[in-house]
Amino acid sequence: MSYFDKDRSLYAGGLGWAKPGINAVGEYQVSGRPWVKTFTLPDPGNNGNTTSEHFADDKILDDDDAKIEFPAITKSISIVNHSGADIQIYFCSLRVPSETGAGLEGADVDGADGVVEVIARGSKVTDAELNAYNGASDNRPDSAVKENKIYRIVSDEMSLNLEMRCKRIYITGTGANRVSLFAELTNIDHEYNCDHRGLAGISGCTAGTSLG
Repeated sequence: MSYFDKDRSLYAGGLGWAKPGINAVGEYQVSGRPWVKTFTLPDPGNNGNTTSEHFADDKILDDDDAKIEFPAITKSISIVNHSGADIQIYFCSLRVPSETGAGLEGADVDGADGVVEVIARGSKVTDAELNAYNGASDNRPDSAVKENKIYRIVSDEMSLNLEMRCKRIYITGTGANRVSLFAELTNIDHEYNCDHRGLAGISGCTAGTSLG
């Protein structure tokens, strides 16, 4: 009987079989656990000035309601669009700023001289930063995803099949009807956070410093 035998999992402080990591080949070779969700698209995201919009321009946008978080790393994903309009599929939040666009001077968040240079940072802007950018004048920087066109459009009554690993996906659109999402899940528990600038094919642009 080996030390890590399942019958001895309570020994040595609870040591047992090591959990599979993000590169565990076997997890992607076997069929995955099913995960299904049918939903109505959320309202277009808030631009920081209590006004909702969508992909009307390249500016950052609060798209947190469009995020779908999987309970584990996926093996494959299938999306079926019955919304009555085009939908957009992407893997990095629209709140991640690019290096260019309006608002390069930053936003005065703390009311003093605390200019927040979110362009230098490569992670998502905070609610306070988004609200401060879109005050009397809209000085929001561009979204890395929007500016670099790193999203996939799926037309109405069409489907998209993806064999890929991810932990979260964003689905946005203006249709009022349903979108169905099917996924095969592995047993891999990993954050796999792609909400950062500088990821080729996911967000693009040059990497920046992270928040916090």
